[in-house]
Amino acid sequence: MPDVDVYVGEKRNAFPLVVPPRQSRFVWIDVFVPTNAKAGTTTHSVTVKGSGGFAAQLQLKLTVFDFALPTAPSMSSIFGLGANWGWLAAVHKTSSDAETAALVQRYVKCGLMNRVSFADFLGYGGPQMQADAGGNGSFARFVSEWGELIDGVALPFGPR
Repeated sequence: MPDVDVYVGEKRNAFPLVVPPRQSRFVWIDVFVPTNAKAGTTTHSVTVKGSGGFAAQLQLKLTVFDFALPTAPSMSSIFGLGANWGWLAAVHKTSSDAETAALVQRYVKCGLMNRVSFADFLGYGGPQMQADAGGNGSFARFVSEWGELIDGVALPFGPR
């Protein structure tokens, strides 16, 4: 859980993480390496602080290899979130088709960052998107808003 959400820039309230005495918690760390990173090894640290002045630094060693994973998912499986995206709009309390479309795009981009393809995001597009695609024979808007998701190359954090 990031301190600041990487998709929408909102501060999260996950920290500080309180661990009661004689219990443990796990923390998952995702590291996204830019595609232009040079091969080699780097060392980083994470500081863990506790009450009473306790502090410890965890040393992380990251080795970057001289190859890049494909940005498009390569597995022959896909995941579905439901053909009706109305539930997503209700849960996130979006108030317009444009907000819901942006939300759907964030979900699909998040999947792509983790090499997961969603099967049913094309079912969403809102009335205007559907009118543009079917009503006037132009797919320009559709391609501009959804093309990178179809190609599997949309990246939420910019070029890697």
